[in-house]
Amino acid sequence: MPAWQLLASTILGQLIVNVWILCFAGAIVDRMLPGDVGMIWLYDVIWLLILDVVKMTAEKIWDHFKPYEIEHNPALVAQQQKKRNSLRMNNSLMVGNMAEHKRNSVRKSGRVSVRMEGK
Repeated sequence: MPAWQLLASTILGQLIVNVWILCFAGAIVDRMLPGDVGMIWLYDVIWLLILDVVKMTAEKIWDHFKPYEIEHNPALVAQQQKKRNSLRMNNSLMVGNMAEHKRNSVRKSGRVSVRMEGK
């Protein structure tokens, strides 16, 4: 599963590029018609699916031919599991650490948000 930051940046990038090419382009490249943008998306999705099928086929072939020791070496399996757990922990801690860092910086600076009503 990709990190949420990667997913969010990809979505944001696609939104910016698509809105720009449909509405604001003209100086560097010509504006595109919505139908053309749709055809590009269709082309990309079709190739994404084709490449995914190729990738899964290659993985199945590799699983059939790879050496037994790669999957069944206890040292390698433990090392890979430790690395995966560490990455998961770091990713989940990063979100919590960012929130705590923000709280601590507000406490240290003495800034307090005041809500003004009636204005």
